[in-house]
Amino acid sequence: MIESSNTPTGSKTDTELNDGRLISVGAGALNLSAILHTPPHARGLVILANGIEDSTSTPHQDALALSRVFFNNNLASLLVDLFIIEEQQMDQQTAFFRYNADIMQQRLIGLADWLLQNQETANFSIGCFGSGACGAAALIAAAHRPDAIHAVAATGQLDLAQQYLPRITVPTLLLAPEKDSAAVQANQQAFEHLEGLTTNKQFEKIPGASSLFETSSALAEVTRITGEWFARWLIPIV
Repeated sequence: MIESSNTPTGSKTDTELNDGRLISVGAGALNLSAILHTPPHARGLVILANGIEDSTSTPHQDALALSRVFFNNNLASLLVDLFIIEEQQMDQQTAFFRYNADIMQQRLIGLADWLLQNQETANFSIGCFGSGACGAAALIAAAHRPDAIHAVAATGQLDLAQQYLPRITVPTLLLAPEKDSAAVQANQQAFEHLEGLTTNKQFEKIPGASSLFETSSALAEVTRITGEWFARWLIPIV
């Protein structure tokens, strides 16, 4: 779990975490700890945001797998938990935060703004990948701020973003496991509501999967598709 930081917005530690490093990022009025991976010739950056997941999921391991593929596609990535420890503890009693896509989308926009104002990442176009309620939050954030979030890949509880879907104008990829008929139907309906998009939208079913990250083959397919998607749409800001 990535713990929250009380260091000032924009500050950075020298802590090395694998091939990434731990930094403090601003998310509106809040500072969050995150892991930044930056390849030598990065052309864009993908925010890999986690909400509050159930105990059977492995969001950080999945995010690291995505990050490695993005790195090979010359894409930087920011791995971040959207809720601090105190909020996660409160959620165990109240379940207030885990489905709160509005709070999450506000923090995603705050992160994107911070990245675009930070000297190291200011020339990167910003993408966002989210699953579950985070997937809905990514779509809402893109609808509100297409100037800050330039491409999205999402899966999960897209019904939370339903009213915002027609307003989305940035390239949008939706993903669903082939064997989950309810998820496929929900994603298909969401896809049809992306009325502001034409050729820059895509819906992919992950073959043979009941959930996107349940097997190594499903995870490999998700990382391949999303890696190609963001590599196609995230171009440097001049």
